[in-house]
Amino acid sequence: MTAQFLLEHDSRIGILNVKAKGLHPAVRRYKTADRECLLLGHPIAHEERNDIAVINLLRSSPDLDSFARALDGNFLIIVHSPTDKSVHVISDRFGAFAFYWSDRGNGRFVGSLSLVDLIRNLGGVKLNDVALAQFMHFRRLFGETTADNRCQFLTSAGILSNGPGGTQIRKYWEADYTAQKPGTAQASDEIAAALQRTMRMHMEERASRRYALFLSGGLDSRALLAGSEDPPFCVTTCASFNNEAEVAQEVARAARTGFEFVPRPAMPYDGHVAEAVYYGGGQHIVSEAHFLGYQAQIKYPAHCFFLGLGLDVFLGGLYLAKKPVRWLGRDALHYKLQSLPQDVAGAFFSGVKYRLSTSDPWRIVAPAMRQRLQDGVRHSLHQIAERGRALGAEDHDLWEYLHLHNFGRHYSFLMIQSVRHWAECRAPALCNDLLDIAIRLPAQEKVNSRAYLGGLKKLAPELMNIRSANTNIRAGIPFRRQSVVRAARKAANLFGSGFRVSPTSAQRSWPRPAETLRASPELMAAVGALPKSDYLASTGLLDMAAIGRHVTEHREGRADHSVLLLVLVTMNEFMRQVS
Repeated sequence: MTAQFLLEHDSRIGILNVKAKGLHPAVRRYKTADRECLLLGHPIAHEERNDIAVINLLRSSPDLDSFARALDGNFLIIVHSPTDKSVHVISDRFGAFAFYWSDRGNGRFVGSLSLVDLIRNLGGVKLNDVALAQFMHFRRLFGETTADNRCQFLTSAGILSNGPGGTQIRKYWEADYTAQKPGTAQASDEIAAALQRTMRMHMEERASRRYALFLSGGLDSRALLAGSEDPPFCVTTCASFNNEAEVAQEVARAARTGFEFVPRPAMPYDGHVAEAVYYGGGQHIVSEAHFLGYQAQIKYPAHCFFLGLGLDVFLGGLYLAKKPVRWLGRDALHYKLQSLPQDVAGAFFSGVKYRLSTSDPWRIVAPAMRQRLQDGVRHSLHQIAERGRALGAEDHDLWEYLHLHNFGRHYSFLMIQSVRHWAECRAPALCNDLLDIAIRLPAQEKVNSRAYLGGLKKLAPELMNIRSANTNIRAGIPFRRQSVVRAARKAANLFGSGFRVSPTSAQRSWPRPAETLRASPELMAAVGALPKSDYLASTGLLDMAAIGRHVTEHREGRADHSVLLLVLVTMNEFMRQVS
């Protein structure tokens, strides 16, 4: 494994030991009077992505809370004070650099960017079976729980302090759901300004550093181009030069920047399964590590790669409780919000889009364990919902809070990790302004990306006049009008008009899970070994015979259990690494 970070603190004698290698960017250490400061990632102070500006802010701040509140960007900061035998770990507002920690007692504290390394340091896993059940159901975890009862995830916007008095956690910032909601025009202006500001801050060294953007044919990476004064070079990857790549190339050309197409490797996960699980801590599904092995594929020599991660969630309501409008028995391209019951957490458990719905994960849980584990997962969600209510979140805002809190735990963050082990990777959408807009933006503005589209058209109308690879319809058209355009094209095509229709999955960047499995001998071998896995059996929560039946059904083509099987492969490899 290449990228590692392990921190050990002994508050009895005030000694801090840090082991770090293979991180992009590397850890930087600074001395400030009687303190030492370690920077991971790139905190931004006074809109400057500059270490010296950050250290000066630390020196001038009256306390760590004031210092942390003044920062932007994605980072983890460690402040060590040998004189009072304390160490403080500060996370950003997203938890973008996952930090797992355990207080071992007797003054011994250990933390790591890798849950696997932390558990190994503790001498083996002490399983949290409710956390495993939560991962199986949602493909992610919530709150601060981990797969080990002794380990916790450092909350976003958190300050962890370890010293002679033990370990305490406090929040230096909380979301405010009572703030006034903006209208469409105001929100569009704020979105446009925030995109310009974050891209300016993230391209601070344009004269000396090369930046590249992983560009799809949809909205989110296009939004980063729209916000760039000097657009970064663009890289697009697909199995072949398909519809997605054609649209991306057209967008890059309109932005007057360079473009490289990178064919997706035929077997991208072979040789990288263990690595993907290590970086994901067993809590991100292995197939989300899209960019492992891409270092040799990409010819453009960039120092830093950008991903459009987050914008569809923040501004487009990707995971809102919504359904497509039905026209003549078919799904249209625009959505309507669903009514939510008083028990928002219960509805979220059953209805959020990213839950495992292609197979029922509870069918492979040992019957004697199902009710307790389901109750445990539901209880954990209700606890998070109570936090949201305390901040003023209700109804759709509360639904959104359930996946915006600790956003770094979202399943797609493994995509960032899969780049970070070989190059620096940033998600410019993860900035304070855009998070604040996401919190204040009404669900009615998100459900069909109304304010988001308005902001992008203000920034770059020429980019929004190009079709979206999702629909092959001009990207800047409101979703309801896109539904009308698609219906009209389908009707005209009955008479031989030849209009473009929505693309198939083969015309997109990433293959479907079933195709991922089929293309990988290593993953298929891992699936075949699942029914006899001693590691899965040792958890005590799984029905191994039921796993065998699911493997057989999938292999014989009687059902598509590919997502569930990838979850189980992830769990099995994680248990192997920590056992």
